[in-house]
Amino acid sequence: MKNTPHYAPPADAQQRLDIAPVVCYPNDTLPAFDEAFYSNLQQGMTLVDCITIPARDARSFVVPKGHVFRIVSVEGPQVGDLNLWHKDNLNERFFSGKTRALHGTHVSTGDKLWSNLPYLRPMATVIDDTLDWYGWDSFGGSVHDVIGTRCDPYTNEALGQHEYHYCCHSNLTRAMLAHTQLPLDTAEAIVHDVLNVFMCTGFSKDTHQYFMKASPVRPGDHLALFAKGFDTPEIGIVLGTGLGKFVDEINKETFASYKQIPNFPTTTVEFHQGKLIYGTLEGKKVVVMQGRFHLYEGYSAYEVTFPIRVMHELGITKLLVSNAAGAINKDYKKGELMLIDDHINLQGGSPLAFKGIEEMGNRFVDLNQPYDVTMNKKIEVIAKRNNITIQKGVYASVMGPQLETRAEYRYLGIIGADAVGMSTVPEIIVANHLNLPVSAVSVITDECDPDNLQAVNIQEIIEIAGKAEPDMILLFKELIKEL
Repeated sequence: MKNTPHYAPPADAQQRLDIAPVVCYPNDTLPAFDEAFYSNLQQGMTLVDCITIPARDARSFVVPKGHVFRIVSVEGPQVGDLNLWHKDNLNERFFSGKTRALHGTHVSTGDKLWSNLPYLRPMATVIDDTLDWYGWDSFGGSVHDVIGTRCDPYTNEALGQHEYHYCCHSNLTRAMLAHTQLPLDTAEAIVHDVLNVFMCTGFSKDTHQYFMKASPVRPGDHLALFAKGFDTPEIGIVLGTGLGKFVDEINKETFASYKQIPNFPTTTVEFHQGKLIYGTLEGKKVVVMQGRFHLYEGYSAYEVTFPIRVMHELGITKLLVSNAAGAINKDYKKGELMLIDDHINLQGGSPLAFKGIEEMGNRFVDLNQPYDVTMNKKIEVIAKRNNITIQKGVYASVMGPQLETRAEYRYLGIIGADAVGMSTVPEIIVANHLNLPVSAVSVITDECDPDNLQAVNIQEIIEIAGKAEPDMILLFKELIKEL
């Protein structure tokens, strides 16, 4: 609210007032709302629980990832405040400020509810809203605001009124106490931003003060939200150097930065993004590592392969791996693909060589056929069908990060390697330890002829991988479609 001006407007006042605004956070680059998917999802839903919340009260409930929770009006024009937290980390909670910056002061179908910093991920998506017809009224009001405010006893007291402890803040705090048994001070501190469900609010046109008016909600109206998370992906994908654009093909539902995942390493290679992305590709649920880890970054073999175990725990039943590699076989050319049929481990260790491995499975894993025959045959058929040149050979994995000498390239050729790189093999070993069918494809980014060796340019390697990426994307997409 502005006071009466004390200063006369300058000569260019109107010019300043007429400057066009710009949207601070354009959201057109966010994943599009898949209306068909969520519509179909709701057709086959089964009710698993129902909670009735009395007036001037609150309740806590847990919604598993991949489930829908629907807030329904059962009596008159009811309104309520919704808080969201991560079940296993109460420090991550709904952030109305950034949700408002990305979607506006009020939300409806297709909008996401974002969590606070440093997490900043979609916690839930609004997938159905029977009040979406309301839009904006002549007063500037709308329904379901994320302005962030809620009624509380402190504001009541500041305005000179009596204390009232059946307000939203007090009700929510009591519900949090009952659910977590936390101390009062701790529980109250994490009861914060809210989505004002069914509430009709806005800002007055003259003073721009927050207002509320009678809600248009009637019995039977509802707001349905989809709890975001990595819900039982079918296929895990590890993306290698220069292959980051693959994620553009995915209908992304949510993601997690590596630094947000407990015990996850953090990628130190500048051209590896460091995100775990979950979504749909060719009708299958996938989880994608956009950026992998290497022994040369200083991680142990167990740490390098920990993400494979995480994806397995999430539910994947197939694993696809990609990498950039140098050609030892002189018949291979830059930009071609190589389907890995076997490998040679020259990294000086094993991701299974640690105390306690027997508790996670058989220590002595048989690698007579480390790469899945069925998936590899499908990849060959797909490549032939689409006129993609794909070699089939043996991949040698070395420690790195230095590139090989001429003598080392000669040695690799003598022992039967067709290509060489600094990754992949530890991940393949762990996949076999988990009985997880796996296929891997290399992009040949340089030719390692020891008699005609040229200095390697890392930027050139990335560029060559990028040029070959469309073929890699096509192979993986067609394979996923057939799995």
